[in-house]
Amino acid sequence: ALLPVADQLTTSAPDDIPSLLARLWDILVDLDELSASTNSIMALLSSLLSTSSGCDQLQLDNLVPRLWRFLRHTIPSVRKSTINTIDTLITAASHPTLSSWINSLCSH
Repeated sequence: ALLPVADQLTTSAPDDIPSLLARLWDILVDLDELSASTNSIMALLSSLLSTSSGCDQLQLDNLVPRLWRFLRHTIPSVRKSTINTIDTLITAASHPTLSSWINSLCSH
């Protein structure tokens, strides 16, 4: 329900974005893969991650592996949202402080 206002959240309440992102990442752990909300959560996560201010405080090397199981989801839109989220993170990784998660994952 927050996706339509995600851009406004980043401008009107930027201090709340890190805690909202942390909550979304935590939801992914407990989320049933067949839940109807999976696509919405993934889309909101991707939208909020597209703001570098939201990514700065995250331990992405520990969080990104939570996405892997959604790449096998039965619903194509969930797989697409997962890929969009990963793409957003790769794009954000061009920022020097955000690139360490890629190196960490590649070393495994």
